[in-house]
Amino acid sequence: MLLKLLQNLPTLTPPKSWLTNLQLMNNKIEIKANSYDFQDINSLGLQLKNHPGLSDIQLKKSAE
Repeated sequence: MLLKLLQNLPTLTPPKSWLTNLQLMNNKIEIKANSYDFQDINSLGLQLKNHPGLSDIQLKKSAE
């Protein structure tokens, strides 16, 4: 599942968005991303929700 996700991330990530961190801990994947537009981040969240093998997708806003 992880390999398939890594292979698909370039096509799942909207054009004006970029990943800043990907971490696997305790059988959970944390992906941090930035974008010029919140709608693009929302789109990434929807793409991940529809990705086979992933569940419990949560979008969190960070003020870093």
